[in-house]
Amino acid sequence: MLGLMQPGKRSSNHPVKEAVAAERLARLVELACRFQRPRPTCPLKAIVLQRLLAKCAFGTELIIGADRPAGRFAAHAWLQHRGRAIYGAGSVQYHPLHSSSGQRDLTNAV
Repeated sequence: MLGLMQPGKRSSNHPVKEAVAAERLARLVELACRFQRPRPTCPLKAIVLQRLLAKCAFGTELIIGADRPAGRFAAHAWLQHRGRAIYGAGSVQYHPLHSSSGQRDLTNAV
């Protein structure tokens, strides 16, 4: 999976190419998670993707949000790069509760 971006350095300095490579890696993480039982939740998948992208010097922001669609509590996690969602963007607009950059060591959080 990391062949899309070289570890330790950016794949390119072009923002569009970086975003495309990050989105491609996100699809691969999602595909790999389909074979896991029990199925990983969105926060776990977002943390895994954030760690993979950090190894490639690709900074992201992990955002955890919540909402009450149809009166029921719902929470979600997604990743952003340069203010654009690159993983976990959905049709429901969640209100951000917490965010952390890819610089933080999340090893113990998993």
